[in-house]
This record gives sequence, C-alpha cells and structure tokens, in this order.
Amino acid sequence: MAALGIEVVDVRIKQINLPTEVSEAIYNRMRAEREAVARRHRSQGQEEAEKLRAAADYEVTKTLAEAERPGAYHAW
Repeated sequence: MAALGIEVVDVRIKQINLPTEVSEAIYNRMRAEREAVARRHRSQGQEEAEKLRAAADYEVTKTLAEAERPGAYHAW
C-alpha cells in the first residue's frame, strides 16, 4: 500500500461474532464473578449485623444488670 501512497494509521474492529460456546463461556465467567462479589457483600453484611447484635445484646445485659443491682434507683 505504501507504493500507492497509502499509510494505514489505525485499524478498529466494529463488530465480532464469537462462536456460541465462546459467548456462553464469557457470559458464565462474568456471571460467576458477579456472584462472587455478591457473596462477599452478603458475607460482610452478615458479619456487620452480628457485630451490631452483639453490641446491642451487651448493652441490654449491662442495663438490666444495673437496674437489678441492689440499691439501684427505681422511679416507681
């Protein structure tokens, strides 16, 4: 092409048609990656929920123990 004075500067692919097996493999890999991210987020959420429940249980136990302590103030 150089003999004709043409220089190829850039080549781009506009569309590609992959075989069905390849397309399915790509889709399955993408889906597996998204599911892994979702599992990680759910796991982190459950861990945080357990921490919050433990903190709340501690506060309830502490408050009840203080309220039942001999000589504790009761405004009945």
